[in-house]
Amino acid sequence: ILLLLVLVPAASAQQESRMSLPSSPAFSILNFEPSTVMKPTSNKDLGADILNSFDENGKLLLNLGLEVSPYWLKSRPTLTRAQYLNPTVSQCFWQSLNLSAATVKDSVTEKNKFGVGLRFKLVNGRPTSDYLEIEKQLNTQLNISNVILGGIANIGNTIQTREAAIEFITSTLTELKYSKDVIEGIKNAAEEKATAFDDSKEGIRSFLLDLNTSIIDSNGGLIKKVAELSKKRVGLIIEFAGASGFITSEKKSFDRAGIWINASNYFTPNDAWTLTARYLFANKDSGINNFDMGLSYIKELNKINIAVEGAMRWYRANIPDLNSNNQPITRTEKDFTYRFSVQGSYKIATDISFNISVGKDFNSPFVNSSGFFSIFGINYSLFKSPKVDLSKTPASQ
Repeated sequence: ILLLLVLVPAASAQQESRMSLPSSPAFSILNFEPSTVMKPTSNKDLGADILNSFDENGKLLLNLGLEVSPYWLKSRPTLTRAQYLNPTVSQCFWQSLNLSAATVKDSVTEKNKFGVGLRFKLVNGRPTSDYLEIEKQLNTQLNISNVILGGIANIGNTIQTREAAIEFITSTLTELKYSKDVIEGIKNAAEEKATAFDDSKEGIRSFLLDLNTSIIDSNGGLIKKVAELSKKRVGLIIEFAGASGFITSEKKSFDRAGIWINASNYFTPNDAWTLTARYLFANKDSGINNFDMGLSYIKELNKINIAVEGAMRWYRANIPDLNSNNQPITRTEKDFTYRFSVQGSYKIATDISFNISVGKDFNSPFVNSSGFFSIFGINYSLFKSPKVDLSKTPASQ
């Protein structure tokens, strides 16, 4: 707890300096993470969540967030695998479009704030060769499982013995033009398991179910790899994001806005150069405009991630002031500044990582300091995703 009390304020101070696209632009523009985030997955859920965002008097509830991907609010039975993995520019836009909204009450100013944002991609690279290979292996395993289930359906007809069951499997796989190595591997596994059963109908059925269970169990590792590798892309990735913030309790409600553009080139699944440009505007007591452009390099290893980032900023600040006659004026300051940082993380365990960030932050017309910073911290996931027993299928039961 003491560590968090020290780190959270420091991390919050650096939030606006990060050059990466915000995952939820509406939350980022308010510098706020809602206590409740609604993520509807259907049109019905979306309607229910919107209705639940208002109280009985029709007022918008505070500390609520909404994230929705419109394209996925209904099933897409005509969407092909090729379209999903290698979409056109328009298809990529619709598949990746994410809308977000958030409400918050500022604990310092007591003002009610509302933020809206969107995020999308126009180019999303291509699948990695590892992904395509693992997916091919998984499809092979699933087809083999289907062949075994076909053998179960033929018990008592063309299959009277364990040997006939093995012959059915190998001949079917041969007709499907599987490689000799795959067929030989299945045959050896089947012959080894067959010794524990007899040639009765129940014995043959139990033998094939046991063989199928071993195939399904091996699928679990492949499914996990496919899920992990599906998030990795190589090649050019172009993303956009935008957000606006409003103070709903004031007449002049517009408060701030931001636009982000990212162009990343993943020349391997674990190495990427990213060029980012963004424009941030704050319409507060002191209006300030920031235009930033930065370049970063990311290296992901097994347990260690390293990122190096350099960014340039051109800013213009309109600051209320008094002249020599003590009359109110608006003083304008323009300047150029830069930021450089090195960030690293070390994965101690599945849910625990040690993080460090050092560097120099942007100079500001409102803060007189060196701008050098260092942040140390530990990330720990309090909640774990439930494990799914992939062997619990109707066929194996």
